[in-house]
Amino acid sequence: MQKIVIIIAVTTIPLITIIGGLYFFGNMQKDRAIDDAIAGIEDPYYRELAQQCDAKDDSEYKCCLSSVYDMIGFDAKLATEKECENLAIDELRCPGSYKWCVPLADVIMPSEDIMDNDNDHKACEVDADCVPATCCHATDVINKEFAPDCSAVMCTMSCETVLDCGQGKPVCKSGICEIEVK
Repeated sequence: MQKIVIIIAVTTIPLITIIGGLYFFGNMQKDRAIDDAIAGIEDPYYRELAQQCDAKDDSEYKCCLSSVYDMIGFDAKLATEKECENLAIDELRCPGSYKWCVPLADVIMPSEDIMDNDNDHKACEVDADCVPATCCHATDVINKEFAPDCSAVMCTMSCETVLDCGQGKPVCKSGICEIEVK
């Protein structure tokens, strides 16, 4: 009986040590990634927000850091009802994201004549004629001749519609631009 206990102890203790070491190493890598991400942020406002991401659990901290970087890109501040008056609220579509304010002018919408599903705006000959109808997170496609100018628009990298992140693509079917879902 003593031999069995000794064998179990001899084989179990190193296994527990290895598992504990892997857990510690994983947490060290998370801490190093957060430290590296925070070190690249110069503005104290955004650096403080990024440091607060460290308190989030593993499933949320990456989204939290990504939202800080999106806020930096928009030069945006955290959303509150008072501060976001007459502004739109944006966020990433993942757990842990901050919410921030963006001017309504930055929310590019197609003109009304495009929104009425006029097939003249959707007419095409080849797939290359078809593009998303809005700059960010489009839910429809149109002929590239009627597309908005998106050269000065910065969109979030979240996957919100079938055209985001390669889930679907604009195609020309029977002379009309449509979305083909993969």
